[in-house]
Amino acid sequence: MLPYRLVYHEGYDLKLGDHVFPSQKYRFIHDRLLRDRFAAEDDFVRPVPATAIAASAGAVTSFTFSRYFTYHATHIAAGHQMWRFVLVSGSSLGLNTLGEYLLHDRVGLQYILARVITSLTVSCGWNYPMLKFFVFSGRPPSHA
Repeated sequence: MLPYRLVYHEGYDLKLGDHVFPSQKYRFIHDRLLRDRFAAEDDFVRPVPATAIAASAGAVTSFTFSRYFTYHATHIAAGHQMWRFVLVSGSSLGLNTLGEYLLHDRVGLQYILARVITSLTVSCGWNYPMLKFFVFSGRPPSHA
């Protein structure tokens, strides 16, 4: 029905102290779209596949910005960096998806909390060190 899919999950409500995340807005929009028949239930994507889709789209943007602006690593051919970046990003995609699955679907943490924990862990513990010291380090690829 819609030309795109929306992310929605019943567990979006997260309240931490006095802060209420915009989850209530999403719930309202979800319910309103269904009620007014602007969307069908299958126009919505579950959180775990949505994470994989978003990570893939973000990888393209991340490579471009990292290569040109963050690491200024244009002195090495993009092809050499690209295969390393694909390896790191593919691993990141797997780690994000696995973390989301384990924390949300298995442990039962609220979705946004599971997403934040997973994202911070993967970004700080995997992405940054691998991008800095492996992908855009300036070292030429070894031809072993």
